[in-house]
Amino acid sequence: MASVGDAEQLLAAVVDFVETSSAFVLPGDSGSLVVTDDVNANPVGLLFAGNADGTMAIVNPIESVLQYFHVTIDGKVTQ
Repeated sequence: MASVGDAEQLLAAVVDFVETSSAFVLPGDSGSLVVTDDVNANPVGLLFAGNADGTMAIVNPIESVLQYFHVTIDGKVTQ
């Protein structure tokens, strides 16, 4: 049987929590690509869910998504 620590470790490996002071997600945004807020717009992950006011979200880290589908972005190999 898995312990609470095991569950927390697994959760940390498959999701990131994002919190902002202003809304950045809306209903229907699930599956959207989340990118860094800079000129590079680097992929961070895929949006899974958000809270009612759009200031908190659960994001599947891009590395986990790329590894699962055995794909790369711009030819960059993920580890």
